Amino acid sequence: MVDFICAEFFFMKLTWLTQSGYLLEEDDFRLVIDPYLSDAAIAKGATRIVPAPMNAQDLAPDALLCTHCHVDHWDPIGAPEILRTHPTASLIAPASVRPLALAEGVAKERILPLDVGMEIQAGPFQITALPTIHSDPHGIGFLIRCGAASIYHSGDTEYSTVLAKHLRSRIAALTPQVSVALLCINGRLGNQTWQEAALIAELLNPSLVIPHHYDLFLENQQAPSPFLERCAHLGLSARTLVAGVPEAI
Repeated sequence: MVDFICAEFFFMKLTWLTQSGYLLEEDDFRLVIDPYLSDAAIAKGATRIVPAPMNAQDLAPDALLCTHCHVDHWDPIGAPEILRTHPTASLIAPASVRPLALAEGVAKERILPLDVGMEIQAGPFQITALPTIHSDPHGIGFLIRCGAASIYHSGDTEYSTVLAKHLRSRIAALTPQVSVALLCINGRLGNQTWQEAALIAELLNPSLVIPHHYDLFLENQQAPSPFLERCAHLGLSARTLVAGVPEAI
């Protein structure tokens, strides 16, 4: 069942693609974020345990946004396949991803730079790149604004109080209220723990919190229930999504 929350702010369609991947739709524009379609990470010792809910043909993006160069975000098999299947789609990416795309034959004119501090307009979405702390030093999180709605995506990031305060200040300058916060919670391999993600959620005070980056690999799992319980204790609305099922947000 589609869960409509606070209609004043929530009206876009969001589909979780597992890990930190999403399909965001508004005004017939399709923005695909960090889709991981292949088994490329097996070479890194990461065993996939859930299938991709959509394939390259189904995703049909107008734009593909990748947060950083790791294989479960810039899928070295799936991302080029998406861009080949949909030759009019643009790639929005930070500095670490752009040469990987070029090496896969993606035309330079299709690649739109998005590094920390930069903003870009993709269809109805205004995207502002935000900093992360991660082993890819060029990795980004971002805030997407569309009308009165705003979505914060953490990217892959560790936690620090300095980063948390910076994010709160920067996001507050961009929007009076975060509609949805999409937060990594797995707590290993360069990502914040669920307890630290809850600190970010409390600081940003979004209308809805959605955890991600906890379900995909056998070696890198985290049950979301403690995080959801902590959010509830903080008075925050939080829930998980079902991969492949679009929801109005």
